[in-house]
Amino acid sequence: MPPRKRNLTKQERQIVAQIKRLYRRDEPLNITAVKRRHPQLMAAVYATKPYWGWKRALQDARIDYKNIRTELQDHVVCEKCGSMYANLSRHLISKHQITSEEYREQYPDAQMVCETTRVALFGKSVKEYRVRGMPPHWERIWSDEYVLDRLWERHSRGFAMNIYSLEQHDPALVRNARRRFGSWNETLRKVGLDPLQIRRNNELMAEEEVLKLIRHRWKSGASLNSIRLIKKGTQGMRLYIAGIEHFGSWREAVEAAGIDYDDVVYLRLAARKRVVREIKLRNREGRPLNDAAVSRGPVSDISLYSRALVAYGAWGKAITAAGLRYEDIRISTRQAAATDRGKP
Repeated sequence: MPPRKRNLTKQERQIVAQIKRLYRRDEPLNITAVKRRHPQLMAAVYATKPYWGWKRALQDARIDYKNIRTELQDHVVCEKCGSMYANLSRHLISKHQITSEEYREQYPDAQMVCETTRVALFGKSVKEYRVRGMPPHWERIWSDEYVLDRLWERHSRGFAMNIYSLEQHDPALVRNARRRFGSWNETLRKVGLDPLQIRRNNELMAEEEVLKLIRHRWKSGASLNSIRLIKKGTQGMRLYIAGIEHFGSWREAVEAAGIDYDDVVYLRLAARKRVVREIKLRNREGRPLNDAAVSRGPVSDISLYSRALVAYGAWGKAITAAGLRYEDIRISTRQAAATDRGKP
């Protein structure tokens, strides 16, 4: 996701400047490391309103999450005696005669298991998001901050926020949100979202509406490719997610609408072949191929021109794909008009 474009407040600019200094010093910038080394910085980021979060703070500092250095500790410190272990459970029972639950009641922010072990547990318990458009996990340890960041990322990308959808596609996020913040509604409020409004905005499309919209897009020539749908914004995303919710996958949703999914996948390739074939035919017939003649010609020419733009992005690229030199096409508008009227 590209960095958000907005003017930063004075406090945010100060935070961004500090993050840049840490990055230049090659300090670790994963969430748990910053919380450990610079707790005030992390607290300031999550105290910012409207919701900011660590991921977007790094984006505003023009730092790619993939390029940050990470630091993971292979031990945790017992808050009672200062001893260091990879896992405190056995130590608490043998040394202090208390259970892990009793320890957490006394020290609610303390960790029982070291970070390197938590990374391994994270990998076993988390499946990467199955819907295209949602990025893979950028942190490898659950924390309060990462739960909120991932929740906000999902919201900002237009994904459904209802519990049914989340439990199907990102159940670990739901489990951690409830465990850390008590309820899903409270978690939404933590990032400045109104639970009631979220439910209204993310009301799932009815099954028949999904099928109707898929058929309409297909008949009108609009793309049903999943990636292009996601890029179309909230409406395309709602259709895509509703299709998955009702039918299990986007392929099954398209086929339930009576459309061969292979036609959807290969539609652009087929469209390109057709455009090239028509350009070559037009060239053999000696008809003009300059932009003006084609784009302002009869309906059939305008159709070809439009389809070429969709398939190749530019008329010149379509001409090149047909094996012709675009710069050699020098037919005047007058000649083009005469040719279209059937004059020699």
